[in-house]
Amino acid sequence: MLAGLTKAVLETALEAEMSEHLGYEPHDRARHDSGNSRNGTRAKTALTEIGPVRIEVLRDRDASFDPVRTRATHASTTPAPTSRNHASA
Repeated sequence: MLAGLTKAVLETALEAEMSEHLGYEPHDRARHDSGNSRNGTRAKTALTEIGPVRIEVLRDRDASFDPVRTRATHASTTPAPTSRNHASA
């Protein structure tokens, strides 16, 4: 149940981000011919605090949509690799 709720929240946030990116809401025929539009989805696994959640990430026709929310979700729940540079004396 929690995974389903997380999926819904992430996908709703992505939809809002896509609308902001394109400058119009889904099904808005007045702006549909603006040169870029929604173009389906692709599956992605978001790594969250509750574990992996499979979501559908929106795409746009000119492939300029780079969703910040899923990138931030992935980065905030996955430890960053550390590099230790040990110089010998």
